Amino acid sequence: MSIEHSKEQNLQKAIKGYQEVAEVFKRSGSFLEYSRTLLLMGNAYLSLSKIREPEGDLESAIKAYKGALRTLTKKDHPTDYAVVQNNLGRAYNRLAQFRDKEDNIKLAIGAFKKALTTRNKKGQQIDYAHTQNIMGVSYVALAEVRDSKRNDSERNLKLAIEAFKGALTIFAKKDHQVECAVVNENLGNAYLVLATVRDRKENLELAVQTYNEALTVCTEESNSERHKRIMGIVDIVRSRLKKEHS
Repeated sequence: MSIEHSKEQNLQKAIKGYQEVAEVFKRSGSFLEYSRTLLLMGNAYLSLSKIREPEGDLESAIKAYKGALRTLTKKDHPTDYAVVQNNLGRAYNRLAQFRDKEDNIKLAIGAFKKALTTRNKKGQQIDYAHTQNIMGVSYVALAEVRDSKRNDSERNLKLAIEAFKGALTIFAKKDHQVECAVVNENLGNAYLVLATVRDRKENLELAVQTYNEALTVCTEESNSERHKRIMGIVDIVRSRLKKEHS
């Protein structure tokens, strides 16, 4: 049996267990436990979507998360609320890869924004930074979907850059090297796309600067694959800049 098949079976067993437990909690009126079980079920469906029928599993994940939010409200359970909204956003982001791309990315961004109403720099710094990063990635994806509308693309890319910078206020190079490299690479990508919309030379230079920042922590020894990919992008961007100067 392959590892993937074994993982699929385990997730299916987990989902069946969550369904049974959720039904018991629902019948007994234990709505908090019921909602937290729905959250776990949604997470299992989200993981399962990476192995088999993505659309169906993602729809089930979204349904479970929405069910959890009936009890896990921002007012009464702010931490749980943020977790559900963040994972709901991840589910919409993944669903956007298969259908209704623009609509699902917008739904993802809306969920991330709701998560950030309780995740902040004071209380949940790491979670705040992770949500800012994934929201930034969503804004870049939305900008690329709507590339025919110049103003929309520029606005979404600026929001992406703002989100990535927000994440980097937490993911300092010293304490979070992996995350720092990931976010700087994403920020470089945003500048690269923005260069196709406005201020080409300036944004290409910012992209190189940001990629180089990622390379200070993402070395060939620590992550050879990511290092090689970023170096390849930097070489391409520098080639474009040479043409700008010639």
